[in-house]
Amino acid sequence: MNGEFAIEFQNSDRFSVGYGDQYEFLPQPFSIASGVTVPVGGYDFATVRAGFNLGQQRRVSGNFSVEHGTFYSGQKTAIGLSRGRTNITPQLSVETGAPACTVAATNAVSISVRSGFKW
Repeated sequence: MNGEFAIEFQNSDRFSVGYGDQYEFLPQPFSIASGVTVPVGGYDFATVRAGFNLGQQRRVSGNFSVEHGTFYSGQKTAIGLSRGRTNITPQLSVETGAPACTVAATNAVSISVRSGFKW
């Protein structure tokens, strides 16, 4: 089950809140890190997320998000920034791809970053 409520403003900014619920069955255990194994079984994942997208007309724009929910037998919290863009001058801007940065905290910390520049 998934659901989302979103508002798009006249200036093209957008705010959204959503909920997602899914089920996964693992027929065999698997290792996700050295010494950490997820056991066989059924797992429900429930996630609440909120996001704010700043419109392209702004000097700094991008998609900002936060989510929290269950992850196998634990919890996860993630903060994200994607499609970030800043206008340095009217002729020069710096832009990142999607996803640009996601920081997730479970029982361990995982950070991933990806960016690119366009001239």
